[in-house]
Amino acid sequence: MRHTFVLPGPTLNLSQLVSAFSNKGFTTKETVVLSGTSLDPRICPRSGGDDNLSPLDKTTTVFYYAYFRDLKEKKGLLHSDQQLYNDGSTDSIVESYSINSATFFRDVTNAMVLDGKS
Repeated sequence: MRHTFVLPGPTLNLSQLVSAFSNKGFTTKETVVLSGTSLDPRICPRSGGDDNLSPLDKTTTVFYYAYFRDLKEKKGLLHSDQQLYNDGSTDSIVESYSINSATFFRDVTNAMVLDGKS
């Protein structure tokens, strides 16, 4: 069975982001771990810059949890990513993943097992 998931838009706030993932059967924790990258105005200015390219995180060749460290430093590339660490209900999850790679890798593995999610 093929599963399709259209990624949520980059401008969503935290509740919209959690809702988009929830509509596909994902928990809040799974939303955070699967997001695994506020816009940097040098890369993404409010106008122009349409041809600017940037990797979604600093680890373009490996699957790594540094993404969560970037969020804690307010260096999330997409607005919706930074919403995961913005004085909200998911801050503690980001904190956990930023310091504990074993927890991150366990949870991302579990979240990627679809178990009927569409």
